[in-house]
Amino acid sequence: MRIAVREVTKRFGKVEAVRRTSLSIADGEMFTLLGPSGCGKTTLLRLLAGFHTPDEGEVLFDDRVVTSVPPHQRGIGMVFQNYALWPHMTVFDNVAYGLRLRDVSRADIRSRVGGVLEKVGLTGFDSRFPGQLSGGQQQRVALARALVLNPAILLLDEPLSNLDAKIRVQVRAEIRKLQKELGITTVYVTHDQEEALTMSDRVAVFNQGTLLQIGPPRELYERPANRFIADFIGTNNLIEGRVEAAGAPPIPLRVATPLGTASVQGDARFRAGDRCIVCVRPENARLGDEPGEEQNRLEGRVAFAAYLGNTVRYDVDLGHGISFKVDVRNPRQLPDVALGSRVTVTFPPTSALAVPAEP
Repeated sequence: MRIAVREVTKRFGKVEAVRRTSLSIADGEMFTLLGPSGCGKTTLLRLLAGFHTPDEGEVLFDDRVVTSVPPHQRGIGMVFQNYALWPHMTVFDNVAYGLRLRDVSRADIRSRVGGVLEKVGLTGFDSRFPGQLSGGQQQRVALARALVLNPAILLLDEPLSNLDAKIRVQVRAEIRKLQKELGITTVYVTHDQEEALTMSDRVAVFNQGTLLQIGPPRELYERPANRFIADFIGTNNLIEGRVEAAGAPPIPLRVATPLGTASVQGDARFRAGDRCIVCVRPENARLGDEPGEEQNRLEGRVAFAAYLGNTVRYDVDLGHGISFKVDVRNPRQLPDVALGSRVTVTFPPTSALAVPAEP
């Protein structure tokens, strides 16, 4: 089922939790609403579910306006952050609860519950109670309870935030695999950038009630639209500057910074004199020269080093209050760089991006 949100605004008192938001979600798409706490993503999800009614605008499922349709008539399945399982009911009864409210026959209930428990990997757990399950297993029960109703749309509100890191990675892979297998339109809310990047077909980034950018994960990571997205998604080195010269793409911009002039990628928005932010990912920078390629060069001193297993992340003090992060891969193959060492940081113009200084 397709979803369309048209110029939707939702206010709580004087606060605009969602501000004039428009977006579309394709049939069968895994679409993620991403942003920090209080950015409006959960409010928008609840508008889709029918738990809130917009003050302005409308919500459509396919071509049907559902703005005033109650939740139980929207054909949605909802998975909550806190699981919302009945502690006194078995796994079977929790999953079957919605079917019994719909007067489904006992035989159909047993068949459908058994089928969905198999899909989420909980065959044989039907007689257990939620208190006898791990957090990951409880989340699978909540997912099964939503899927057993054969919803046209699946809504998930930060479903993995209560799980520890290793289980979270496992369960998110299972959710994505199941979503692709079922082909169900899914809207997923999270503040975790890694979840959004690994699970989604497309991601919508919100801040303070405003939709800032929609795109595939790679586009958001490599071509953020503004400073907030460049800083929020992943790790980025951000250096303030001013455009000295703007050529036609793919000619790089020349940007004056407190550290000197840099050649970076830009787009048609920029004119000479514009303020901008130069963004360089730590994995795109090097300590020392890279032969055979034009490089931007910065001089500094190693202030900190963090061993991350397959990577060592160095913080290089470049002066002017700027600390620049550099990731060195396969550290066993390279000598350590001592703290306090003078180093040259290099990065090619193709690996640096200018974004507007203001949203």
